[in-house]
Amino acid sequence: MAFGQASATAAECSLQSIRRMGIDLPAVSVGSHPIKGVEFLGWKGHAPWTEDETNPDQRFRAGYVKPMLQPISPFDYTLYLDADTIIRKDIMPGFWFLKDHDIAAVHCDPHPEYRMGALKKHIEQPIFNIPYYRDTRRELDFTISVVGEKTPIVNSGVIFFRKSYETSFFFAKWYLEWLRFEGWEEQLAFLRAEHGTPGLKIGKLPMEWNHKHILHNTIIWHKMGGGSARDPKC
Repeated sequence: MAFGQASATAAECSLQSIRRMGIDLPAVSVGSHPIKGVEFLGWKGHAPWTEDETNPDQRFRAGYVKPMLQPISPFDYTLYLDADTIIRKDIMPGFWFLKDHDIAAVHCDPHPEYRMGALKKHIEQPIFNIPYYRDTRRELDFTISVVGEKTPIVNSGVIFFRKSYETSFFFAKWYLEWLRFEGWEEQLAFLRAEHGTPGLKIGKLPMEWNHKHILHNTIIWHKMGGGSARDPKC
């Protein structure tokens, strides 16, 4: 997914990291800027950039796009990657999860500090006491009322998914849930959509499939924003 030249450049690096592993899977890009070496699907939906200047680094609204990727994908089995990801180990075993699951993403189960209750305490720190985070706290409180404080957070920067009725229902539900708040954080809506999709088979990947740091077992290194792929003027 590439909106702006900065994200297109990052996505090209991500693709190159896959190719260096000797993996020659077909790939497509979605967005405003094509990526070298893959089929380009120009985005015709709602523009994902906002004019909100309260937090310029977080003006991108992935919720307008990510929930639409399932019907757009031409593949029966798809791996979605954020632009700012680098492949460090073989990703093919990730597709094995789709034999028994509709979707698979990293849910931080073994780590209590990454659960919803801990996230609530974190975002209540004084540093987050600015207008921008007011709506984020509202959505977080609402999400906890739906899924509970012990639910692990999810990261939607790496998602394996297959074509199925349940998957289609989930992605449609994801968009509807995101529309409740229309915030920068689309992952809370992801959790509510999981919770609200009967029969969805969820594969919970360990953190090495979507890790912020390069460790010995990191399969996919995710830089997780930092503004590296978010400049709409590039």
